[in-house]
Amino acid sequence: NGLEEALARGGILQEFVPHGGVLYKLYCVGGRCKVVNRPSIPDNFASDGGAEQVRFERVSSDAAATRLKEDDPEGYARRVLGAEPLPSLLAERIAGAVAACAGGAELFGVDVVR
Repeated sequence: NGLEEALARGGILQEFVPHGGVLYKLYCVGGRCKVVNRPSIPDNFASDGGAEQVRFERVSSDAAATRLKEDDPEGYARRVLGAEPLPSLLAERIAGAVAACAGGAELFGVDVVR
């Protein structure tokens, strides 16, 4: 079926976890990391219990963040800018674990939800 083909080509399947509509993008180069808050799928998107397919075109991209800032500045400020920061120690631990699992990779990005 289509899902099996997508997964065989390197696709990933993730269970949705409520996370306040904020995604923390952790970018690492060498031993240095930078965390950027991005808007994400809102927690209430699946609350209707429906099984319809919903497309989210690059929901956490810079373009999507810019659109949200322009379309709903108050919502953007509340959801993204007002989000609790990702603690530095947690970011460092995540980065270290990912680098170790990836054979010592020195350039990578990770999406983190809380």
